[in-house]
Amino acid sequence: AVVSTQSTGENMDVVRGVVVCARQAMTTTTAHQTLKSFSGDLEWSKWSEWLKKNGEVLAVVLPAFRQAVKLAIDEMVYGEAESEEEVLENLRELQRDWFVGREEDQGWSEGILAGRKHLFSLYLN
Repeated sequence: AVVSTQSTGENMDVVRGVVVCARQAMTTTTAHQTLKSFSGDLEWSKWSEWLKKNGEVLAVVLPAFRQAVKLAIDEMVYGEAESEEEVLENLRELQRDWFVGREEDQGWSEGILAGRKHLFSLYLN
């Protein structure tokens, strides 16, 4: 999980980090790079080798990145969150109600079978 359900100073630091990541991903990389990263293809990144060697870190970073991208897209469509608490609530909702990842991921199939209402994926052809 990216954030816990309690709003503490530490969690707010996580929220700030996720928001910064999302905004940077959407403004400093190309759409192609963002889509490649969302799909797990990090070959263009200077961090790709390090992340591959540190699978535990990648297992946390990739879902957080995907949620950050979803959050950034939501902010482009609906407008920016007005407070850090609103961002935190949006992240909680993502974790509670959504599967954010690739259609090929096991979580996608599990979400369908479980009747999860919200599934989000981006595809790069």
